[in-house]
Amino acid sequence: MQRYDDHDPASLSGAGEYSELERETMSLLRSVKKKKSKRLFLLNVHVHDTKLYNGKNYSKFFSLFLCLRNKFQTENIFLKLIMSKYRGPRLRIVRRLGELSACTRKIPKRSTRPGQHGENRRKLTQFAYRLAEKQKLRFYYGISERQLVRYVKSARKAQGSTGQILLQQLEIRLDNIVHRLGWAPTLPAARQLVSHGHILVNKKCVTISSFSCSPNQVITIPDEIPIRRLVEKNLHERIQNLPSHLSLNVGNITAVVNQIADRRSLPLNLNELLVIEYYSNRL
Repeated sequence: MQRYDDHDPASLSGAGEYSELERETMSLLRSVKKKKSKRLFLLNVHVHDTKLYNGKNYSKFFSLFLCLRNKFQTENIFLKLIMSKYRGPRLRIVRRLGELSACTRKIPKRSTRPGQHGENRRKLTQFAYRLAEKQKLRFYYGISERQLVRYVKSARKAQGSTGQILLQQLEIRLDNIVHRLGWAPTLPAARQLVSHGHILVNKKCVTISSFSCSPNQVITIPDEIPIRRLVEKNLHERIQNLPSHLSLNVGNITAVVNQIADRRSLPLNLNELLVIEYYSNRL
């Protein structure tokens, strides 16, 4: 790994614009320095958790981090940026968790778990079962851990079955509705349609994938020939049946949300009670 012993800490120490960066970086490094038992310290900085990571401040943050590492007189602290979204191979997730139709249409050639010891049998604990169900729900809807925690907290406050309310909230997301209508082959493709401004809700452009649709809302696409051709092609290749809480006019490419989603229409083999049990002692 490249060493930065020759980096000059004095080059950035007097700049007043680094006051906010310095405070947050110092707090992060102090939290790592408390673990003296380890020989190697890894500083995990979540991109969505810090205001320092953007196109303008990242180089300043990284330079200041190197200066503070020299200030602590240690080379065993390393920086690792963690993205909030999963960008890795999806078939590995399918092989580990099972079939996820919204994640990818590809079929894995192997049925074993990914990794060097994937073929070895292992005895799963109760925690492993709950964790697998939670991860299955996360990767199916393509949401982060923080988003799922927010949905679980919201479902707890509502009256009724917490598991069913959680699934209803996830099913009513705009990107999931676009996928369930067959306008996109996968949920990441549906999210791209939404974020690029190709989806209209009540004749208004909505670019937020997590937008929660309400009953009697009309979902359409703009009068653009390339987008209509793409949606018509995806409708022709649609595999899943239309759920009961949605109605679709194929000729006009117009959909209406009839009611709240039904648990039986979810095309995912999932036990939502295990997800609620997973978060029972964590929230």
